[in-house]
Amino acid sequence: WYSVQTGPDGLLWIGTMNGLLIYSPREGRLLHPQPILNKDEIFHVAHDRLGYVWCSTRRGIVRFAAAAARQAKAEDPASFQVERLDESHSLPTTNFGLVTSATGAKDPSGRLWFPGLRALISLAPEQFT
Repeated sequence: WYSVQTGPDGLLWIGTMNGLLIYSPREGRLLHPQPILNKDEIFHVAHDRLGYVWCSTRRGIVRFAAAAARQAKAEDPASFQVERLDESHSLPTTNFGLVTSATGAKDPSGRLWFPGLRALISLAPEQFT
């Protein structure tokens, strides 16, 4: 596991080398039998105040609505809309898979920070609505 974050919903959002797991401590189970974003390694998971989840990967930063991911069909966990930020969004790097660190941060203003191989990326979630 690369990243474990507790979301505002009380769920554990777990970044792995095979995608993202969502675990409900209250129910004692994973919400989906298979990881979502299963074609990505998920290095850091962050939640913004708008209800989106942001994940750093080796292929950019992905963003999706937390509610949509929770409600994705169990037989098709990819059945929700994902936006992928990459060079076309002026990111100087798309590889966030640092060998020694799988971190990121959210500062007091709500900005999200993701360390990449060639740059430290800072995003204001409000700019992507």
